[in-house]
Amino acid sequence: MGFSKFLLAICFLGLTLIHVSLAQNSHFSFVHAHNVARAKVGIRAMGWNNTLAAYALNYANTKKQNCELEHSNGPYGENIAEGSGNFSGVEAVKLWVDEKPNYDHNSNKCMGGECLHYTQVVWSDSVRVGCARVECDNGGIFIICSYDPPGWALLAIYDNVLLFFPVSMRTLPLVQSVAVQYGKILLCHFYAHELWHCYE
Repeated sequence: MGFSKFLLAICFLGLTLIHVSLAQNSHFSFVHAHNVARAKVGIRAMGWNNTLAAYALNYANTKKQNCELEHSNGPYGENIAEGSGNFSGVEAVKLWVDEKPNYDHNSNKCMGGECLHYTQVVWSDSVRVGCARVECDNGGIFIICSYDPPGWALLAIYDNVLLFFPVSMRTLPLVQSVAVQYGKILLCHFYAHELWHCYE
């Protein structure tokens, strides 16, 4: 009798841990983690979007082989993260939000470290989000959240002509390749669909 109670307790504990793990990767958990960070700075809540989630999952599935941390360069704002073990969606959002101390609100710049993931989480115009989590063949975890409208865009200046790339964040190699092609690159914030601030 004692052994069966022990076995039952182990099964119950296992099911509880599975439930907690699944809950931290549900779309409700992704949205809640974003909205907690947004509420702390007075930004309205965002909602889940199935189109964005499908886009995120399609892209995440292309990273299953090796969990390579590379942006999709698609039409949406985007944050990505890589982890191992039981790395969850909630933990990924926490990684991005933990960049908050590097963001200087007065100058609207990153100071002392990366902050662009954080600014996308709390970007006021980004009101829809869709995320995905996949387990990679190498044992890693790849997580992506896509945002609409995006909070960032690339502008390129070439021969005094302004070229606009309607996307969110790009990886440094892409920015460098575009800079070589177009001459000058500006990474820009948009607010209420108007240009707000740019970095060279």
